[in-house]
Amino acid sequence: MDNTNLIVLRALLQRSHWYALEPLINIETFKSSEYRDLYKIIESMHVNGGGDINPEVLAAEVESMFRNNADKKQSLLDMIVLIDETPLTAEAQLLPMVRRFIQRSMSYSIAEYVTNNVEQTSFDPNVVADLAARAVDVSGKVDTTIVDIFAERLSGDVNVRPVRVGLGFSPKLDASLCGGIGPGELGFYLAGTAVGKSSILCKSGASFVAAGGTVLHITLEINARKVIERYDQSWTGKKISYLETAPGQALAFTTRQIVKSKGGTVKIVDWSYMKPTANDVGALFRKLQAQGITPGLIIIDYLKLMSPNKGDGRREYRHGFTAVGEEARALARNLDVPILTAWQANREGMKKDLIGLDDTSESHDICTIADIVVSLNANKLMQDHCRMKVQILKQRESPDRSLFELYCDMDSLTVRDIQQKDHVDEIRSILETKAGGDDTAAVRGDVSAEAADAAD
Repeated sequence: MDNTNLIVLRALLQRSHWYALEPLINIETFKSSEYRDLYKIIESMHVNGGGDINPEVLAAEVESMFRNNADKKQSLLDMIVLIDETPLTAEAQLLPMVRRFIQRSMSYSIAEYVTNNVEQTSFDPNVVADLAARAVDVSGKVDTTIVDIFAERLSGDVNVRPVRVGLGFSPKLDASLCGGIGPGELGFYLAGTAVGKSSILCKSGASFVAAGGTVLHITLEINARKVIERYDQSWTGKKISYLETAPGQALAFTTRQIVKSKGGTVKIVDWSYMKPTANDVGALFRKLQAQGITPGLIIIDYLKLMSPNKGDGRREYRHGFTAVGEEARALARNLDVPILTAWQANREGMKKDLIGLDDTSESHDICTIADIVVSLNANKLMQDHCRMKVQILKQRESPDRSLFELYCDMDSLTVRDIQQKDHVDEIRSILETKAGGDDTAAVRGDVSAEAADAAD
């Protein structure tokens, strides 16, 4: 029996230690199924209850959950007896113990990855380097997890406000999200088929780049060429058919130069249909860092197409969606960078006017893991009229669950809040917009307006 695991689990029974260590320790830190089962139960009891957890109460919970699995129940009950017999470690000694525990856990992950992949063509030493760097980063944070509130700056102090990244196409939506998505957070768009998840992700990325940010855009479905086209569409407000003409080429070139002059850049990685892991993404991020490039936003299109860090077979992939979500969120926290992605709605959800949290395909757990969930809703009639309804389904900053109607022309990737003029004879307004086509010099957005002036 591993005494270090027992010491950590004993500490996690105390609510104060749970909240201090929870940002550092997750289910993947434990290497055996029994330890993981106990961790999940402890996590659930802290989320749903209050105060410290008594070992007797923990044992009663195990009795209830595994009444039909005698072997598992007895194994966990025996472990709880050992946890109860393990003395509570003093805080001064606990933190160094946790540091070693995390470092050893990640060292096991390195050894496991090398053992399972060193003979494979997909073996990437950058993944090993990323795991080693994470071991140093995470263990180095142990000493700073518990702070004295009275020694800290006041909430709202300009020097301690997190720099949040707006989603980039609706100021009203960003305001309701208290500025957008923050460092270390996982957010995703939830939508049905052919609503525009990939396009909206590109729109968010293009907005961040246009403001001078650096985006790492990982495409797992559409190829890199299509991603590039959608960034150009976002910056110019033009259809692809126009951008393929000589004037369109000139406009796109000028627009790119303007974005570049603002300091923005986007690095696009085409891993379409490759099903990478969170470790692969982390290795890529650190590789860019070594080159002097630190992305301020990671976009993954889309999360369901990733594989869990452990296992690469079909069975593991089908049943590993929760692990994929947990690992993506852990990656965001370890890198201290927001990750924006998407998830598919199920068939029942696609029949509804408004998609809800219960309408995620494959795994509802993904909603409990994410920090921000925004649904994209547009039936055929709405799409014909360039409309989309966007609703905040989850966020941690506020109870705001507002619903917004947007003008959304996917042909030109023009997405914005509904304006007053849009309510005046809606159909005529849409038809006039379409009739204007792409042969006019007017383009949408600050960047595209500058490009139009420069092109003239």
